[in-house]
Amino acid sequence: MLKILLVEDTRQHLRDAIEASREFGNIELVWATTGVEAEKKMVGYDEHMVRVPLVDGVVTDVFMPLMTVDHRPEMNHAESPVGVGVALLAHRVGIPVVFCTAGWHHGKGCAWIHHFFNDLPPTQPNDVSIPMIDSSFQYESEADTKDWKQAFETVLDIINKKSSTTSSAVGQE
Repeated sequence: MLKILLVEDTRQHLRDAIEASREFGNIELVWATTGVEAEKKMVGYDEHMVRVPLVDGVVTDVFMPLMTVDHRPEMNHAESPVGVGVALLAHRVGIPVVFCTAGWHHGKGCAWIHHFFNDLPPTQPNDVSIPMIDSSFQYESEADTKDWKQAFETVLDIINKKSSTTSSAVGQE
């Protein structure tokens, strides 16, 4: 069973994502609602204090708070692009990650993120860019729901490609 971290701060989107994940029998879903909580569930440390993945994949919202409202309220706006930090950390430790947004990848809030992650250099052989699954085609507006099914399918596809590439490389040694 694959362990997937869902990072989403909106209750309705979280409920929708949990429901969509049930279509995939091979997912153990864990979730976080802030960037700090996501980091704690995504990576741990080995005996040499090197970061190690705790999940097989990540599906993350783009805009969410960094911490709970109780800590540093000035850093906890739901409009902050904290999902970018979540994606960068996942990418750095080799965890496949997918953005899932209610906006449009060419829209007002997401275009710079979409372009940045399409140009992100690989951290390891056969690395892929970080896809953004969007749900709106309007520059400034967002959809009421997100395409969670496509987001889960995409992250599972990346995980499967990564594991088959790794298996092929091991077999060639």
